[in-house]
Amino acid sequence: MNQENGHYTWEEIQSQPAAWQEALAVLTDKRAMLEKIVPARFDQVIFTGCGSTYYLAQSASALYAELTGRPTWAYPASELWFSPERVYPTGTRTLLVAVSRSGATTETVNACRAFRSENRGELLTLSCYREEPLASLGQYNLVLESGQETSIAQTRAFSTLYLAAAWLAALWATREDLLLAAGSLPKAAEMLLTQYRQMAKDLGSSLNIDRFYFLGSASRYGLASELSLKMKEMTLSHSEPFHF
Repeated sequence: MNQENGHYTWEEIQSQPAAWQEALAVLTDKRAMLEKIVPARFDQVIFTGCGSTYYLAQSASALYAELTGRPTWAYPASELWFSPERVYPTGTRTLLVAVSRSGATTETVNACRAFRSENRGELLTLSCYREEPLASLGQYNLVLESGQETSIAQTRAFSTLYLAAAWLAALWATREDLLLAAGSLPKAAEMLLTQYRQMAKDLGSSLNIDRFYFLGSASRYGLASELSLKMKEMTLSHSEPFHF
C-alpha cells in the first residue's frame, strides 16, 4: 500500500489491536460509572446510529438480547428523530445507546437532543471525538479516541466502538468471564491480521472476483451488513449481506 492508494485505511486496519487495547483501558477505567447504568430499570434498551454505526447498533442490540434476555431494539437515528411515537410507546422508559464515529452526525445528535428534552429515559453515548456535540449529550458518555480515523470509510472506528458495545453488553449481563476474555482480543486480532495479510492482498488484487456475499445471523447480521457496505464503498463492487 502507498499513500496514493489506501495508505491510511491500511494503517487503520492494521492498528486495530492497539486501538482495542486503549479502548479496553478506557472501559476498565470507566467501569464504576457504567455500572450505575441498570438496564433492568428500563422498559427497553435502544441502540442507534447512522450508516455503519446503525449496523453496529443492530449487532450490539442482538448481542445484548442474547446475553440478557431483555427487550431491545436497533433503529436508525433518523427514525428516533422523525418518528419518536413509533419508537417510544407512551409511558415507557428507555435506555438509549447512541453511537457515532464523529460525534457530530446530524440525525444522531438531533435524536439525542430530542430524547433528552422529552425526558424519555437515560442516554449513553459512544463516540471518538471529545470536542464534538455527542460527547457531552448523555448522562453517560464514552469517548474512545483510539478509534479516530483519517479515512472516509470506517474500519478501526467501527471495530473499536463495537468492542465497547459488546463489552457493555457483557457488563450488563454480569458476564465476568466475557469481560476477562475481552482482554485477549487485541493479541488475537494481531495474530489474525498477520496470518491472513497475504491472503487479503491476493484476493483484493484479483479482478476475477466481482461479486461478494457476506453471511451472518443473529448478532453477526449487522456485522455482515457492515462488511458488505465496506466492499461497496471501497471497491464499487456488487455486494450483499444475507442471514444464513
